[in-house]
Amino acid sequence: MISICTPTYNREHTIPQVFNSLLSQTEKEFEWIVIDDGSIDGTKELIEKYKYMADFNIQYRYQTNQGKHMALNLGQEIANFDLFLCLDSDDWLVKDAVHTILMDYDKYIKNNISLAGMIYLDKFKNGEILGDSLPNLDEINWLDLIYEHKSKGDKCYVFKTDILRKYPFPNFSNNKHMPPTYQFYLISENFNMFTINKALIVVEYLDDGLSRNIKRKYFSDADNYAFYRKTIHDIIPLKKYRIKNILLYNISYLYAKDKKSLGFKYKKNQLLSYLLFPLSLLIIGYLNLIRR
Repeated sequence: MISICTPTYNREHTIPQVFNSLLSQTEKEFEWIVIDDGSIDGTKELIEKYKYMADFNIQYRYQTNQGKHMALNLGQEIANFDLFLCLDSDDWLVKDAVHTILMDYDKYIKNNISLAGMIYLDKFKNGEILGDSLPNLDEINWLDLIYEHKSKGDKCYVFKTDILRKYPFPNFSNNKHMPPTYQFYLISENFNMFTINKALIVVEYLDDGLSRNIKRKYFSDADNYAFYRKTIHDIIPLKKYRIKNILLYNISYLYAKDKKSLGFKYKKNQLLSYLLFPLSLLIIGYLNLIRR
């Protein structure tokens, strides 16, 4: 069975399409976990109504506004089933999504301890696939997918819940956003993923959604981003990308509130960070110009 988790913040107007897509599933062996990240609209009342309408179990939890990453931590903690899928509050599932996942789980990854989960595709409402298709490889390390195959675009990730729980998001300086790939990097050190070229999630990028406003998060959540860059640095497989990572770390560091807790672990990285600071300042100047 699958735990489908929807972190939400003031999404009373989009949650109905999520719920309707769950009602329409051809297979009902799942639970829906709604983590309300401090909404002040009618989200709670809506979910309470849905509990009486649904033919599947719904868990609703409210937390003060802490960000999607902390909502996912809670969702992963309370999930009851073997598989975990994050379904954003402005997206929805195709009708056979749950059936497809359960069949593929039993067939490909259930008894394979080297696999942490499965990667599917996302698509737009018009049927167009979002980003690149997946390479024709059953088993792949996520790092190879990103750095060797240079895969672009959001994907649908289904993880084994017990593995995902080993890599919770940190809550650094009470920032409210952490890149979801924080978990992907850490998981990739020990596990591969199974890839399937089928779209299971229909995406809709809203003007006030995370995807449309991600660059603002580089500044508003700079502590988290600096910590993220520091954490993934030695996992990045190619030198040129590690150099880019240091540049981005410098930018986040300059905007971070708690600089005393930041800094690269190894002196060689610290030296390179200092050497790249002038370029980082130029990039900051450019970013400040385009933010105006």
